[in-house]
Amino acid sequence: MHIKNYCFETKLPLWKLVPVTTDGARSMVGSVNGFIALCEKDDDFPDFLKYHCIIHQQVLCSKRLITKDVMDIAFKIANSIRAKSLRRRLFRQEFEGQELLLHTDVRWLSSGKFIQRFRDLLYCKKSKFSSNQR
Repeated sequence: MHIKNYCFETKLPLWKLVPVTTDGARSMVGSVNGFIALCEKDDDFPDFLKYHCIIHQQVLCSKRLITKDVMDIAFKIANSIRAKSLRRRLFRQEFEGQELLLHTDVRWLSSGKFIQRFRDLLYCKKSKFSSNQR
């Protein structure tokens, strides 16, 4: 096994191998010839934890979650603010120059960034509103 040879050549102790994080590819997690299976079969490798990469987990989760209703409402609000220059100036004035992000379907991360920013600004506005009511 190449990884075992590499560890011996570089004098990397195998007992320090605690977790192994993979991207879920067959060559990594295959039950017979995958990297994880080969390491588990080899007595030189210690018992280790197996994880799926957190970024890949988020992508898989986002494909399963249906957020269309929430995203549509957030897009309508953001577009109505950005569509008119007066609303946009008032929004920037209210939030000390902060701007709403635009969402693009080109990158899967952009919807997450958009909704997070929208939520943060909504929370900020809600806390300002509740402090003004007292």
